[in-house]
Amino acid sequence: MLISALDNALHDLRGKLLGVTAYQLLGGAARNSVTPYATLFPGMPQDRSWSEMHAACLQLMEHALDIGFRALKMEMLFYDLVANRQLIDSVHKCRKLAGDERAFMIDVGYRWKNWNDALWALQRMEDDHLLFVETPLHTDDLDGMPRLADGTTAPVAAGEFLQTRHEFAELIARGHCDVIQPDMGRVGGLTEGLRCARFAAERGLLCVPHALENRADCCGHPSIRLCGSKLPGRGALPP
Repeated sequence: MLISALDNALHDLRGKLLGVTAYQLLGGAARNSVTPYATLFPGMPQDRSWSEMHAACLQLMEHALDIGFRALKMEMLFYDLVANRQLIDSVHKCRKLAGDERAFMIDVGYRWKNWNDALWALQRMEDDHLLFVETPLHTDDLDGMPRLADGTTAPVAAGEFLQTRHEFAELIARGHCDVIQPDMGRVGGLTEGLRCARFAAERGLLCVPHALENRADCCGHPSIRLCGSKLPGRGALPP
């Protein structure tokens, strides 16, 4: 993380000295706009009924849709406090509310301990056409990851804690990951993040930089800057 902080700070300093923005340092704009997605967190399920949790999910989605978001990600960090069938039912209903014209994705926070359980659930979400399912298995489960990814049409996303392009190369080669999520605060900064994006693009994979910010200055997050730069291939959500 120290290298990431130094790299991002050097990009910021260089940009200020040259009077240009960070995305211009990375090669300039590749698109006129990027599509942000709303990360929706209904909270943890402790001391709440499932009906209350599901209602909270739908309420958050309705609020995001009212604001005008065209892409949404629901943080379904329910773990074993919610049964797989309940989780799947909630995904169906959230997708129906989002509509087919919007991108919808979920984060299940390393919910499953083995790929068989994850596969059973993801296969039952395939008709929801999720943009991706984030972290269904632990990223270092390089035996289970390819079995899961190869057994379902639901794209699998991972990589928020990985460092350097070399770890992402292993995740792609051995884990058969569909979507990589380099975090500019961990992977090695903007320099290494761009290398990861290029590596994924060369293999026809989607790169969605990871960022978790709830402050007013989130637009300055390095991951946001990377999305606007000349990422090759499928480097951002569709506009």
